[in-house]
Amino acid sequence: MHILHISTALEKKFGGPPQAVIGITSALASIGEGMEVFVFGQSQESVHENSEFFYKLESQSVRFQIAKSKRTTIYGGIGTFRDLRELIKSIRKADVVSLHAIYNFQNIIVPFFCLAQRKPFVVMPHGSLTSYQTQVHKIRKILPNLYFVNTMLGLANTIFVATQVELEELPKKFHEKTRVVGLGVDPIRKLVSDERIDDSFNFTFMGRIAPKKQLDLTIKSFALFQNRYKRNTKLIICGDGDEPYLKEIRQLAHELGVFQSLDFRGWVDNKEKRMIWSITDCFVLTSSDENFAIAVAEALSNGIPCLLSKKVALSAIVKSHNAGIVFEEFSPDLIADEMMGIASSRHQSYRDAAIEASKKLEWQTVAEKWHSEFLRIVAFYP
Repeated sequence: MHILHISTALEKKFGGPPQAVIGITSALASIGEGMEVFVFGQSQESVHENSEFFYKLESQSVRFQIAKSKRTTIYGGIGTFRDLRELIKSIRKADVVSLHAIYNFQNIIVPFFCLAQRKPFVVMPHGSLTSYQTQVHKIRKILPNLYFVNTMLGLANTIFVATQVELEELPKKFHEKTRVVGLGVDPIRKLVSDERIDDSFNFTFMGRIAPKKQLDLTIKSFALFQNRYKRNTKLIICGDGDEPYLKEIRQLAHELGVFQSLDFRGWVDNKEKRMIWSITDCFVLTSSDENFAIAVAEALSNGIPCLLSKKVALSAIVKSHNAGIVFEEFSPDLIADEMMGIASSRHQSYRDAAIEASKKLEWQTVAEKWHSEFLRIVAFYP
């Protein structure tokens, strides 16, 4: 079976979707499927800066093409006429086409190319259709939704989602054609060392810093926790975002008197990320909307317990494996109490539970679901 994945830029700073493309493509290639990735909206400079993604594809003998683009954008692109000819050739060779994300330019044309060549295709929204995200830039989305998003979803043979929570938030008219296939992370082959340079209890946030992540709530809760917990504590914040919002977050930390206990790292590469995981005692995410949250999966695979809101889809697996604490209310006082519970608990039992939970999120396990669905689609496509 030959599977073509069509993606926007494989840019590390774009978070989960690029990692999903690399992860699932590599995992499927490792079990013998023919894989190809066609990338839109990525400059040559960005390709160089994200070379580890492309090295991984090469190591799995995955063919990839990059449509010409002067700049890198999360909204993808169309490319040149030559790129479009190559795209048509790639679709013609494929048994099934997989589109990642919704609101990008290539998705205006790809469904019609697939239709013209009688090729089945699937769409993975990556959280774009949750109740929260549909309200974001709602006015701006009216025309795209009217003229091509609903058409694209209607033509798609199947919609892939990461979790049951995401499926339940889709419009009901799409439920019948939607399948939960999951997302994953690469397993940690060697657990991080417990050796520490200090005795602080460290909470870590990792991800794009945006209002829906409610980092202000995390900081308020941490301030209350720090006043109650009589030990050295730290909140490590990894990620970047809009500078005005970051300025508000820093100002809040100053006002609450905890700025000195916050460690703003900005965006971190894989080497620094591994180091941060090695000194993290608990991953915290107070987000109001997460269809998956790859940082949660990474934390679990590193044996790190998680403190999550019920709006984080992976909170279900954390709760079922007792790999942390899931809170129901967005209350700083309540969350501070839960921080106390994590910090005062038997940490090794949480670590063991986190590792056990992460086994369900390894790419090789997740790839089996994707593979089964692709086989089903190809077998029943007329």
